[in-house]
Amino acid sequence: MEGRRRESATAPFGAPIDNAFLTTDFCRAVGYGMLPVEFPRPVRSAVPVLMLTGTLDATNPIENAHDVARGFRGAAVLEVENAAHEALTVPAVQDVVVGFLSGGDVSRRRIAAPMPHFATIAEALQATPQRAPE
Repeated sequence: MEGRRRESATAPFGAPIDNAFLTTDFCRAVGYGMLPVEFPRPVRSAVPVLMLTGTLDATNPIENAHDVARGFRGAAVLEVENAAHEALTVPAVQDVVVGFLSGGDVSRRRIAAPMPHFATIAEALQATPQRAPE
């Protein structure tokens, strides 16, 4: 929890909205006295697993994938350069998933999504419809 607060303090858009339910304040607001434990102990399994994350994924950064992967003997962790949370839309990622599900070794694959375009302030202002004075 403290890590999320520390990251959110420096993140350009603050805390991700989809993690709002993981805060102590939210839990108290809906009648829980404390934050519930999502996973009381590490998950361990011999089942092969492919974990995907993007270099721009603020929801599930690569460190989280590596932490969870430690419990899986057959884990492959793939970080997609320039991708955010929804990396499955990248055709090369889909190819890796198919390869993994077909029994292939994808652990050494390197994938880069197209570089996203982040609008400058000037571009954003130009694209914003201007209101007529009232």
